[in-house]
Amino acid sequence: MPRPELRSWAEGAQARKHNSIRTVWFEAEGNELQGTVAIVPDPQHPEEKRLFHYRVANDALATIGLARLLRETIDERRFADRLLACGSPVEGLLFLLNWILEHYFNWMDAFELELTQAKTKMRETNDGHLFEYIMDLRYKLLHWNAQVIPLKEIRFAAEETFPRQLAHSESFAALRVRMERVRMLQEEYMAEIDSLLKLDDVTVNYRANDIMKTLTVFTVLLTPMTALGAIWGMNFDSMPETERPWGYPAALTVIFALMGGIYWYLRKQGWTKNILEVKLGRKKKGEGGTP
Repeated sequence: MPRPELRSWAEGAQARKHNSIRTVWFEAEGNELQGTVAIVPDPQHPEEKRLFHYRVANDALATIGLARLLRETIDERRFADRLLACGSPVEGLLFLLNWILEHYFNWMDAFELELTQAKTKMRETNDGHLFEYIMDLRYKLLHWNAQVIPLKEIRFAAEETFPRQLAHSESFAALRVRMERVRMLQEEYMAEIDSLLKLDDVTVNYRANDIMKTLTVFTVLLTPMTALGAIWGMNFDSMPETERPWGYPAALTVIFALMGGIYWYLRKQGWTKNILEVKLGRKKKGEGGTP
């Protein structure tokens, strides 16, 4: 690439802070592919972007921001040797994309551990904070899926711009397979998260119905006490029970007898099942069975 054009490209590239891609067609000099990849490693801090600018032609590959990306590389010298061993500049660019995707797979391994923890919480506790935890996982997955979109676009643009150089390229074949792996992981993890959300929704609805049923049973049981208490609480002179020593015990006997009769009827009808009873649920650890 001529130095003036390279300097002009570098000045324009450093001014970009977002994903960008551009294909330049020439009849004599050859084709060029240039653009910017904005990588956000931490979804909680979107302002901390790592910008990677590139410009690739038939005879040269120029990059800006590669040194910052290489901070996480274990062996920078070996990495540079492998980059220089690529058969063409566009293969070098695809090698860089493969390396970036390697970090994506490392993150997916960590994400899978968090997803496993969510499934464990769903089975053991399923408290009110689980929904927020699952939604946070879904946000993380959407964030990293968005990070892969510009890499996918570069893959297609490179194939469009340099079809001959990539016809038998190992880097291009590896990138294509890795993109398929990425799509497979995205679909599988999203399906698991959707299943967890549906299961959480079913559990919440079941608990709400259980609570409403319990409150209804208690309301029915306390109806005799409320009704008879209201009757005997009225201030009338002609209430013979208030002048008898057995009036108060008799009133309590009638109240509890009615409550017992109502409970017996509800239990006979099966309406108190799993209510007012001790729920053993899962066995505690050490009592046998699967913990």
